[in-house]
Amino acid sequence: MRIDMVAAVGLSAAIGMTIAAGVVHAGGAGCRAGECYVQVRKPDVYGVVERPVVIAPSRTEVIHYPAAVIDQVRRVEVVPGSFNVQHQPALYGSYTRTVMVSPARTSYSHVPASFKKVAHREVVRPGKVRWEYRRDAHGRLTKCKVETPAVTRTVMRTVKVAPARTVAHVVPARYTQVRQPMLVQPARTVHTYNQPVYQYVSEPMVVRPATREVIQHPPVIGFASQKVLVRRGGYGWQPVGHRRHW
Repeated sequence: MRIDMVAAVGLSAAIGMTIAAGVVHAGGAGCRAGECYVQVRKPDVYGVVERPVVIAPSRTEVIHYPAAVIDQVRRVEVVPGSFNVQHQPALYGSYTRTVMVSPARTSYSHVPASFKKVAHREVVRPGKVRWEYRRDAHGRLTKCKVETPAVTRTVMRTVKVAPARTVAHVVPARYTQVRQPMLVQPARTVHTYNQPVYQYVSEPMVVRPATREVIQHPPVIGFASQKVLVRRGGYGWQPVGHRRHW
């Protein structure tokens, strides 16, 4: 659109110049420059303005998101737990017990004194020491000690070894083993618990519910060039030989 406007303005200027040249040529025979004027046509003046235009209007976009579902494994009770009641009779046994047959007793006996013969040495004549004087081969006088051993004899004596005494004789008690019955376990009622039975099942589970998203898109604005009339042309006077300036 801008190119069309420029072409139109150039065409108008060319026409005006052609008309002015013809007039000057026609009347220039009797006019001097600066004293003669020629009437000329002033072309219309156009301009280009930028105006906003809506290229795309505003719109609302709705995006739907489906729900997110997964398989969840869950343990469920198939058979519930229960109790079994069982009656057990009493249980008997036996044990061995030690029983005394006769108690311990003590008896006494007399033991006479005991003797023995013991050999004993007696001194008949005790030993003694005397000094003997002698002369040696050089004629010196020497003195020597001479021991005379004691004279002894063996005498037998009777010696008491152990005195007379009374000896106690202990007879220990006498025992025997006797078996006797006994209650090992009384009668009772036993409760047995049966564990429940479980199994695993797969069930769908919604992790995220279905949602939607609303998006507002604003309008798309652009600019368009438009040719508009700025000033209308007309007629005016111009000295002969001068170029126009509009």
